[in-house]
Amino acid sequence: ELRGYLLQSMQKDEEGYYYSAIQEEEAAPSRSKYLHMFEMDHIIPISKGGLTVKENLQMILRSQNIRKGNKH
Repeated sequence: ELRGYLLQSMQKDEEGYYYSAIQEEEAAPSRSKYLHMFEMDHIIPISKGGLTVKENLQMILRSQNIRKGNKH
């Protein structure tokens, strides 16, 4: 249910791309034309007290989620 809500809130640009909630500085935009490339991510991790609520969730690319997970 939450994933569906987040996916519906994502907007396509004029070229048909969806953008990740996280954009890295001095890098090409993190985007994809395919919604299946995105994963739900906690802004504040559960391990740090974050909750699984709409306000604490974002959609990021799968590759970003892997890199983010390796840092925590």
